[in-house]
Formats: sequence, C-alpha cells, structure tokens
Amino acid sequence: MKLRHIFFSLLLSLTVSAIAIAPALYDLRNREAEQTELAELYSQLVVVLENENYLELDKLLADDFVLTVIRDGKRKRFSKADWLNNLKDGLLYYDMLKAIKVLPIGKDRLTATYDLKASFLGESVEAMRLKMYFRTRMNEGRHQITRMWINWDKKQGK
Repeated sequence: MKLRHIFFSLLLSLTVSAIAIAPALYDLRNREAEQTELAELYSQLVVVLENENYLELDKLLADDFVLTVIRDGKRKRFSKADWLNNLKDGLLYYDMLKAIKVLPIGKDRLTATYDLKASFLGESVEAMRLKMYFRTRMNEGRHQITRMWINWDKKQGK
C-alpha cells in the first residue's frame, strides 16, 4: 500500500512537472523561429541597401521607424522619411555592408557587428566592426524594423 502511494506521488509530480515545462519548450521553439526571421530581416536590409531598392526598404521599415546614429558622443536621429529621402538624394549610400556577427538579443531585438563602406552626408566612410542594434515588431504577419541604432563609438576595431 505504501509503495503504491509513493508510486502515485511520483507519477503525479512528474505529470505536474511536464505540464509546467511544456510552455517553456514551446516558447523555445518559437524563439528559434523568431531569431531565424530576424537574421533573415537583417539579410534583406543589407541586400536592399546595397541594391538601392527603396520600395523594398520602405516595406521593411515601420511607419514610425527611427534611425539613431551615435558618433563622438552625439546622437543624430533620422525618421523613416528623412532616411529614405537622404538615400534617394544620394546624401547617404552604402557600397558594402558585410555582417561579421548577427545575434538575436531578445524578443524582437537583434544586434549586428559589421564592416561598412558608405557615404554619410557627404563624408566617405570605411569602418570596421561597427555595432548596429535593431528593434522590430510584427505588422500584418511579418517583422518590420521600428528602431535602428548605429553606434560608431563602440567600434570593436578601435
């Protein structure tokens, strides 16, 4: 009789444990899928910028998108319209964005370390190991970039 109680207690505790861990395992699978989607979103961004495909870039960016460039301790912000207009007018262009490391850092967030060759408001730029951070959200079934930070002051190759 005593053995049966121990057996049923053990069986009950295992069942409760399995039920408790199931949502965490489901979330882990979802997180891996989301991380793959975010890495793909970054790849699409690179291709769109290098090919100067502004219609596709417009689709990748949320309407309230903000780009923040941090350089020499100063922040310069661009709205979606500002960034797209500067790209179209040739004030900004990207010859090369080469990802060194792309890493999801949480739900809807991504960081990338990359090498860059570009022109930034009339200044030619070649930089190694820049850090870029993204924040995204789902919009009509797909991720869109809402915020992007480019931090010149955190260059790893300094």
